[in-house]
Amino acid sequence: RTRTYLVPTFTRKSSATQFLSQMINLRGLIVSGASLLSLVVTAPTAFVSAQFVQDHQHTYFDPIEYHFSSQALTVVPPPEGGELNEYAFVANMKPQDILDRQFTRPLIVKLKPNMPADKAFDFNWGKTYYFADEMGGSATQTHLYARDIHHVDFGDGNAGYIICGKVTNGKVLQTDAGSFLLLTDLDGNSKKFMVYSGVKELNSVVPTKGDMNSQGFVAVGTHTKQQGKREYDTAAYLSVNIDLSPRCLSVTAGKWPDTAHSRTSSTFKKIIQYGQDDFAMVGHSSKDLTRCNTKDTDILVSIKDGSCDTIAGYHYGQGTSSDAYNEEFGMSLGEYKLGSGKGLVITGRVKQTKLSCTDSFNPTYEDGFIMRLNNALNLKYFQRFD
Repeated sequence: RTRTYLVPTFTRKSSATQFLSQMINLRGLIVSGASLLSLVVTAPTAFVSAQFVQDHQHTYFDPIEYHFSSQALTVVPPPEGGELNEYAFVANMKPQDILDRQFTRPLIVKLKPNMPADKAFDFNWGKTYYFADEMGGSATQTHLYARDIHHVDFGDGNAGYIICGKVTNGKVLQTDAGSFLLLTDLDGNSKKFMVYSGVKELNSVVPTKGDMNSQGFVAVGTHTKQQGKREYDTAAYLSVNIDLSPRCLSVTAGKWPDTAHSRTSSTFKKIIQYGQDDFAMVGHSSKDLTRCNTKDTDILVSIKDGSCDTIAGYHYGQGTSSDAYNEEFGMSLGEYKLGSGKGLVITGRVKQTKLSCTDSFNPTYEDGFIMRLNNALNLKYFQRFD
């Protein structure tokens, strides 16, 4: 078995801290507030689901060796009388039997526990999804790209899965058509499906706390905003009710104080429950992507509540220097102490490229990182790994 080791750039904590005390910039955010921002909600024809997966050990494939693109994994609590957690993951695939491999759809795969060793993660079931009017063989030319899955416990023995992703239309040339949420029962059968054409994509989703009457979901991704004749991306935060109808939508855009009219693009990549009632999210914000001498990308972090109000939000990153531009991309995060709301651990990637407006852009390095923020979102440490 090949073993890969991560080599830390910083060998001592003090040197890492010193580096980041110079690198970090706390930059203001532009928050639009809790409005629906031209959000158009549509509910297409009801979904039907179909069993599709064959399994062989831990490799999942279809009869013509079409490879699935796995996206996210969620832990499923033990069934009644069980002791071990089970698992489910969501992937993207192009079904053959109805859509003839022309259109992408989500695939949920349910796995058994990771014990005993000779049957670890055995296949339980797999389901993909069609619109009801596609059962006759005619596709709607709608692609659904899943990005995240989360197990949902409604209480009283009711549970299921929530999936988020991106919608495009077209057989050959695909055009953006919004984002989607899909709610299923514990067996993967579709319960609710909603498309939000005002949101470009949803990358991550978690349930809010409550019961069948009060619970909902919050999801993050990207919202495209029109400014004059130009469109630009802002980081989106969407809160919905249990029936997937929207409560509110807020967007967050990066702002660099030295460039009042900077071309910015922002997105959120991951959201988690934070503390008792709030939510933490991470992504990145970029400016001047087409200008080689001023382009920059920073980690974007925000704390919000279920009503789309922003509690805190900052950029973290190193600015463009005289000989290189630096980019930091936040990809995932977790609470430092689960349920405490007292700090975050963030992972992602960091990239440095030699500054040149004539040569091709070849990165000096492109590595992973881990960083920790305290309860005030001040930096505790940052470690880069190559």
